Amino acid sequence: MLELDRVRVTRDGFSLGADMQLRRGQRVAVLGASGAGKSTLLDVVAGFQPVAEGRVLWDVADLTGRPP
Repeated sequence: MLELDRVRVTRDGFSLGADMQLRRGQRVAVLGASGAGKSTLLDVVAGFQPVAEGRVLWDVADLTGRPP
């Protein structure tokens, strides 16, 4: 399961917050206007963007702050 536990990212004065759980086999669509934070959210999950608060979990492993 991929879990974003109260994740908050701050970038250039912009703050993005996310809190969700995705189980294996589930699909999700990330929709929004240009500049809404879709790519930033994917960068957080991939480990390219550091989080200001919260945790990124894969099953029980905390991936927050680990390299991509």
